[in-house]
Amino acid sequence: VSQSRYSGVTRLKNPKFIADASWTSNTATIRTEIPHNLRVGDQIQIVNVSPTTYNGTYTVSSVVSAKEFTYTLTTDPVSSFANNTSQRDSTLPYVRRKRTLAKPQAFG
Repeated sequence: VSQSRYSGVTRLKNPKFIADASWTSNTATIRTEIPHNLRVGDQIQIVNVSPTTYNGTYTVSSVVSAKEFTYTLTTDPVSSFANNTSQRDSTLPYVRRKRTLAKPQAFG
């Protein structure tokens, strides 16, 4: 299997890349490399995280900070985040926004 190598500033440090993942009491917390720009209610897809229990399509439950968000994960991943994020290739874990909440409409 061929793996693409990433280069260039935008690809080396991308908000979609996951720097860490943790789990406590049915809640997964994801930390991205740079601000993720997600909002509560956004539908996301988590890809390439090891352990694979984190992977799938979820809804953002809370935005902890510009680089951290949570979603409900009822299955304990059992082990800690195990990705080697220093290897900049197509195996990097990432988050992809699938759907965002519509912006509130102004009435008046």
